[in-house]
Formats: sequence, C-alpha cells, structure tokens
Amino acid sequence: MGTIEIEGSAERIWEALASQDAWRDWFNPTIEIDPQEGGRVRFEGTRGDQSFVYDGAVASMNRPGNVTLRLQSSEGRQATLTVDLQPGTDFTTVVFRHDGFDDEGDDESQFWDGDELIPLREYVTGIGPTH
Repeated sequence: MGTIEIEGSAERIWEALASQDAWRDWFNPTIEIDPQEGGRVRFEGTRGDQSFVYDGAVASMNRPGNVTLRLQSSEGRQATLTVDLQPGTDFTTVVFRHDGFDDEGDDESQFWDGDELIPLREYVTGIGPTH
C-alpha cells in the first residue's frame, strides 16, 4: 500500500483516472484502459531483465472516489489494484492498495509499492517529470 498527498481537489485528480491518455502519461505508456466499470485493461513493460503483461478489467469506477482494477499476469496470477481518493481542505490523499501477486512471497511486491503515485502527483500538479 502507498499513500501520497496531492495538492488539489479529488475531482481534479479524478480526471487523471478517467481517460486512457492520462493513464498513459502517469501510470504506464502501454496501458490500454476503457475507464468505465467492466472496461478492459492491459499493460506491459519490463522490470529488471523480466517482461510482464497484465490483462484484466475495471471492477469499479466511483467518481470521484475510487477505481479498482482486477488484473491477471501472463503467468495466471491475479491481483486487485485500488486507487482511493480522500478529499481534504487543500490536498487530496490518494491511497494505492494492491492485493495479490506479491502475496506469494516473490519479488513483485517491490514493483507494487505505491511509487506509482509519484508520477500521478507530477501529472496532476504539473510539477516534476512524468514517464
């Protein structure tokens, strides 16, 4: 699980979760996502010397509260990724939860550690680089 505070409203951050182009800018440039409940999700990349592919679907999209993705790795392992937006006065707390893959005790837990939220903050605020 990872948590980050991002300056701005939950609605502003929601826009980064509501379009494929935005997901490509902050999360993974190869992602194919139909950002609606039941929409398809697929992305790939490399981690060290290993390639990965994840396929799945958008399990829920609750504007402007949270998005849940259900994924399956090319090896058949399953995971759920959830991004929750918790509005504050000047900031929105974004919580990234991951259940699955790393539950088996492998090294994937280092990949799904919440660092994915740093590019989200950079994308939303315009401060710092994204991919």
